[in-house]
Amino acid sequence: METKSKRTSNLNKGLIFVIAPSPKETIFELARKHHWAEPILLRASGMIETPLVEEKWRYEPLTDYSTLSRAARKRIELILKAVPVDGIILAHEIEVEPVKPKVKPLPWTVAPKPVPWRFPAPQTNPLKEVDWEAVGKVAWEVTKIFGVVALAILAAIAMFAGAFAGCMTDPAIIVVAEGEWIEIYRYY
Repeated sequence: METKSKRTSNLNKGLIFVIAPSPKETIFELARKHHWAEPILLRASGMIETPLVEEKWRYEPLTDYSTLSRAARKRIELILKAVPVDGIILAHEIEVEPVKPKVKPLPWTVAPKPVPWRFPAPQTNPLKEVDWEAVGKVAWEVTKIFGVVALAILAAIAMFAGAFAGCMTDPAIIVVAEGEWIEIYRYY
């Protein structure tokens, strides 16, 4: 009995340390728990204050959460509840124009002499025998058919554009925690 009391008294006198997981470990654990895609650690450090362009990406601090999808906002809310973050960055993929090789201009060439133009000989009008009323009716019917087809195509494009508007954007969302950049969400 005496040994147990000695142990208890020694524990009460000392300090108890609790080792908490790092923000990076917490974010990875949240991803596993909620079945998200594996977060990606990026090679950068610290929060940025102004937009930054590097290689094929443009990074900017996230200021307006309303532009994000509902799933992205929910993911950010869960992370903010679990981890103190320095900030959130929105990354956009940009197109880099290929370098065009310089082309040397061709040397001047002399054009051949033009052939003189002459008026064509007068011809008889073969169009007098055409029934223009029938041609007009056929043209009107063809125009109506093309109009209906064009409207159907535009309606289909509008429906697909509206349905896929949320998933066709390209940004990636990066959380900055303890100076480390962790990509937590990508729209494609």
